[in-house]
Amino acid sequence: MQIFLNLMKRYFILILLLSLSCFTKAQIIKIHCYEQAIEGGAQQERDIQVTGIGKEEKEPESHKRFFLFIELRKTSPVIIEQVYIKGRLYNVKPDTIKKLPFILQTSNGGEMVFRDTLVKGSTNMIIHLNNLVPVNNKTISSAIRKKITKGNVVIRYRLKNKIQITSLARVKNLRPLFTQ
Repeated sequence: MQIFLNLMKRYFILILLLSLSCFTKAQIIKIHCYEQAIEGGAQQERDIQVTGIGKEEKEPESHKRFFLFIELRKTSPVIIEQVYIKGRLYNVKPDTIKKLPFILQTSNGGEMVFRDTLVKGSTNMIIHLNNLVPVNNKTISSAIRKKITKGNVVIRYRLKNKIQITSLARVKNLRPLFTQ
């Protein structure tokens, strides 16, 4: 009986150590991602194509801009390697935000101004990933592809020479921006 108890204790300690070694604290605490449609002030023309069956009408392609923020622990520096938004790779430029809350002001083309708080106050470090420029990339790793199927935003980053991947399931929509 004593041998059995010692064996069970060893297995318990082994399982506990393995579970603790597999569980690492993620450096990225939270991802904030917003999408804003940019619409022209004038009515956009519709693309009408005549086919053998009849006329096929396509909606005009709307332009969108993204606002992406990550909330980090203040322990170790993180190197952002890749950012995918809705399955598309983007180049980004990280900037640390010094003042919170981060408020976006937009207008509807008239005198009304809308204020949206994108990031509220936090004691953690907030990085604004701006200058989002789409990149044509045909090769996507299988780990990234799996994350893309589960989330709209996927971030691949390096922490202490280890590659980590995190994702966000949903991108929040903002009021559209009207241009003249």
